[in-house]
Amino acid sequence: MDRHEEALRKRWIRKTKTWKKTILSKTWPNMPAFHRPDMEILYDEELGAESVEKRPRESFLLPYINMEDLSREKSLLFLLHTRARNPPARFVDDELENCRLGIDTRYIVKLSLNDHTMYMEGQTTDTYGKLVAVGDYEGGFNSNSCAGFHPGDGILILEIQQKLMEFLIKCCEAILDKPADTLISQYPTNPEPPPLQDCSLWATTEIMARYAPYFPPKVPRFTRLKSYIKARFSMARDHLFALKEDPGYFADAVYECSEHRQELILDCMGKIHPSYGQSTFWDIAVHDVIFSAYSSLCAWDMIAKQIQQVVTLRKQYARVIDPRHALPPKYMREILIMRALLGNFILGPIASLQHGLPASPPLRSLFVRELLDGTSKTVVRADVDIDLDPLIFLIHKIWDGSKWLRYGPQNLVDEMERLVIAEANQHDRISPWVAEQFAELGLLVRLKHELDSYHPWAAEFDILYKSLKTEIEKETFAKSFAPLRELNMIIPSLTLGKVGCPSNEKFFYPSDKRLCKSNAEDMRKSEQNLDLFWHELERQYEEKNGAGLQKAFGDLFTFNELERTPEWMECPEETSEKCEAQEATTQIDELLKPTSELQFEREKPSTEYTLGIDAYLIKVRDVLPEPNYGQLLDAKGGIQPRFRLDSRAFRVTRALFYKPSDFDGPGEIAWADFLHVMNAVGFTPFKLYGSLWHFSHQIDSAIQFHEPYPHSKISLRVAMQMGRRLKRAYGWNAGVFGLEKGKGKAS
Repeated sequence: MDRHEEALRKRWIRKTKTWKKTILSKTWPNMPAFHRPDMEILYDEELGAESVEKRPRESFLLPYINMEDLSREKSLLFLLHTRARNPPARFVDDELENCRLGIDTRYIVKLSLNDHTMYMEGQTTDTYGKLVAVGDYEGGFNSNSCAGFHPGDGILILEIQQKLMEFLIKCCEAILDKPADTLISQYPTNPEPPPLQDCSLWATTEIMARYAPYFPPKVPRFTRLKSYIKARFSMARDHLFALKEDPGYFADAVYECSEHRQELILDCMGKIHPSYGQSTFWDIAVHDVIFSAYSSLCAWDMIAKQIQQVVTLRKQYARVIDPRHALPPKYMREILIMRALLGNFILGPIASLQHGLPASPPLRSLFVRELLDGTSKTVVRADVDIDLDPLIFLIHKIWDGSKWLRYGPQNLVDEMERLVIAEANQHDRISPWVAEQFAELGLLVRLKHELDSYHPWAAEFDILYKSLKTEIEKETFAKSFAPLRELNMIIPSLTLGKVGCPSNEKFFYPSDKRLCKSNAEDMRKSEQNLDLFWHELERQYEEKNGAGLQKAFGDLFTFNELERTPEWMECPEETSEKCEAQEATTQIDELLKPTSELQFEREKPSTEYTLGIDAYLIKVRDVLPEPNYGQLLDAKGGIQPRFRLDSRAFRVTRALFYKPSDFDGPGEIAWADFLHVMNAVGFTPFKLYGSLWHFSHQIDSAIQFHEPYPHSKISLRVAMQMGRRLKRAYGWNAGVFGLEKGKGKAS
């Protein structure tokens, strides 16, 4: 690689996929055809299609050596670069992690050699792979030492690395069509070429999972986990606030929940449950929405506080943390509490998916309600073959506790994410509600997996937790979970269906429509109905508990002032057909149309301004009542938007911060355009699981949004809801965005 990396890149990239597969077949005969061959083998065994004798051991040892992954884009080049430029010792923990499925399922049997330790350190045979008896440990055996591996693990690592190195050398020989000796002896060394660039526009967990074995191992960063968790807690808080403030958002949440109730699944007679549409049905749907909102807020608050503890102690003990020794007991205890919290909350979205996914509109026809032992149970229809439906096949693995442990949570959620992204027909079978529940599950599993990758100490987590389990559950969880247990007991006893049912346009909320008397009255009526619902909820909860929800969860959720529609007032004097304010907003719309550059003159001096929000403010700031744009003016009275955007991004901000007026708002916007504008203002988009995206920033706090599912188009109403979240988080409004001069037709 010192001599030929650039040549390898050029030749590999310009060759066809067929040629690449030929090279791979030549260097690794009978290479597995598909991604994760270890899981494929286990699937086949479940179906009785694979015998023990036919199992290739290499599929479990090196599952990332497969035709599907290595023949795409630059996977092999990344693998060559990573292994050539890093010492083998850097990969020892990941070698075991990559073959964990084979170890856990006992398809890889490790050598048993007690009272010995194998050291996998350094870059010479004197240290790397050195086997010593425990009693021969230099300086005496230290029971707190984390250095060294069990010999069975060490030999397995050496076997994997030897097979991999042989394969990579053969790949170089085949690609360059010369033997290794010639490639080394007859060519000079060259400077290391620049880093390879990934082909994807935005990073995603699916790409990370697929390419992880081809890159150097990532060291777990608790600050990154903290960013995920803090943003998720903020989203939970914003969700609850929107349920209180926005009647349309509340109605959508209740409707979506009702569409995933099992009462809608047909029974063996082809009928839905008789309670559907009754007050008891809406009671349960409203209960689910309220409990889900408060329990999510509570859960992420606990997780956020715990990760802060871990981060604080990590900094405190930074100088004494040594991979050769155990972690400080206090620090280890907080990590174990964090793992336990995540493990507990993982059960929530699994239960939600188990109940709601069969009732989701795209999948409802595959299930039937049966009466078994006096209780109704939902099962897959007899004429549906689960084994031929990869989505249902995977979902059943997630629901089945034994399969969940057998395959591993991280493997299953990664495989689910890959399936839905890779196959468009599977993507279309996921409802928005299911995508959000899977996003919750995937994020919790990812957080726990990152903790479990905290090597070398992670190997002792399970053993150490057993010794602290009683103490942690008694002292920590008993107090922390008390509000959730109380909520779970009280909410089902409340009768809220009558005031919370969104039928009869009770919560009709045309916030995205042209402002007129009729729409204003509809909005005010809906807001009053929503306020009545929350008042009734507080009253009933206080009757049952002695204190209302607001008091019980006041430390988590501050009841901010809600935005309410003012009473409609006709314009007292009209100069023509419209009053001056309406006329000004019409002028605004005209100014923002993609026309040529305009020059606006002021009394002194004459100045040219960029068309867009600048021109709009200069033209109408003295016309519109209380424009509240003073903070955007510099000392000379000039407009100073915080962000200058191209026309594509600027159009998105018009939808995000649209205010009802006498002209219609912009139409729906593409999710890709929203990613573009967030990136333009300094955020880095990263797709987590399901529909969840994380937007990180070097200075500002991170924020998360759900991508519209299954079609990535954001309606104006949803865009406005997103804009309100951005306003609360960063203080943004339409005035902080301006059109960059010279960018697009509207400049």
